[in-house]
Amino acid sequence: MFGNNGIRTDSDSKKLLLLAAILFSVLALAYVASAADDSSADGGQVDGTTYFYDQLTPAEKMILDKIDEMDFTVTENDDVYYATFVFDISDFCKDKTKAEIDSMFGDVPHKVLRTILWERPTYYWVTNSGMNVQTSYSFIEGKATSCSFTVRFNNILTDYGSTRDQIVANMGALNTFINSLDCIDTTDRISTVTSIHNYICGLLSYYQPPTPSDPIPATMDIRNLYTGLLGDHVVVCEGYSRAFKALCDHYDVPCLIIVGTGVGTSSSAGHMWNQVQMENDRWYLVDCTWDDADPTVSTYLLAGTTSSGFNGKTIAQDHLLSTGDDYTLLTVPSISSKGFNDDRYTWTFINYDDSVIKTITDIAYETDSSTLGIPASASYTDAPIGTFNFTGWSPGVPTTVTKDMTFKAQYSIDYVEYTLTFHPENGHRAIHLPLQR
Repeated sequence: MFGNNGIRTDSDSKKLLLLAAILFSVLALAYVASAADDSSADGGQVDGTTYFYDQLTPAEKMILDKIDEMDFTVTENDDVYYATFVFDISDFCKDKTKAEIDSMFGDVPHKVLRTILWERPTYYWVTNSGMNVQTSYSFIEGKATSCSFTVRFNNILTDYGSTRDQIVANMGALNTFINSLDCIDTTDRISTVTSIHNYICGLLSYYQPPTPSDPIPATMDIRNLYTGLLGDHVVVCEGYSRAFKALCDHYDVPCLIIVGTGVGTSSSAGHMWNQVQMENDRWYLVDCTWDDADPTVSTYLLAGTTSSGFNGKTIAQDHLLSTGDDYTLLTVPSISSKGFNDDRYTWTFINYDDSVIKTITDIAYETDSSTLGIPASASYTDAPIGTFNFTGWSPGVPTTVTKDMTFKAQYSIDYVEYTLTFHPENGHRAIHLPLQR
């Protein structure tokens, strides 16, 4: 629950789950999903590592691509450190007017910075303090003949090193650590997401101020991936969401970082969480910060807009999307109205004597999105007295899951023992059924 100050309290909790303010200035908008619950499934599977990058213009992508090369210098002024990149973009700007060049790069400070903060968690040193850009040109008769572009990241995090080589080495160390993890269950996507969620909740601790009345510091040292994975593991919501995304990216789970407002009992504050896309193409909310209790809970694991959160609120009521500049130029998909587990139905396959062969709990797949391959017929010649046919299920298996159902195996001849396979479709794993008759 939340106390009077909007802080979740739990006498058994190992972490004080504060509604941490982030440095983005945000307004709030409730999540929206259509009544038919299909809006979040539009467009098929996405690449979570390039979701925001793909929304950039060619000019903005070029700048980010050059930043990715990590050719920069670090300078210091009055104990504030800056990372500066200088690019020659003459080929890109040649023969364009100054107005054309300025219009191409006008949104770079906003869109490129947010793409880095939301999509590149290993860029732990980039902070919310902003970035400055400057374009230098040479013109002949109003057309550019040469052009350079300077990007400066302000007040970068130097707790783990203040040189370019140290920063790049730390980014490599993060990737090495993530690549070496061997504790994530990757049986299927639900197992992967759950395992990452539980691992993050177990590894990280939420920052607690010296006294409950003290504000949470605005510094980036408790808001970055390096502190979360390789530092002292004490972070706020931004650390949780970046760590969750970094692991989801590694395991090919489409995942986004989301900023907005977390609403408590009597107050609200800036917050950061995640959205994950499952195999049914729908998006669900994951909030490791608010699930980090002792023991770990799953209230905000693959939740939908109508799922129940804390304090009697729904997810749509206690997680509000930013409606400031954050999602004006970069957009996010809507999430499912139902939670992932609420979307699931149980299919039970039984023998002639009603003994259970296999129980499957899976997503209610739509015929135009994804179907689970169910064996419809098979024949085998390995029995000593001839060929025997499995003729299907009773009732026939539909292609769309809409309710809990039970199916009985049908055979042409009695006393057969063999195995059928549920064939994978659209990336789903095969399920093997030992059928006995």
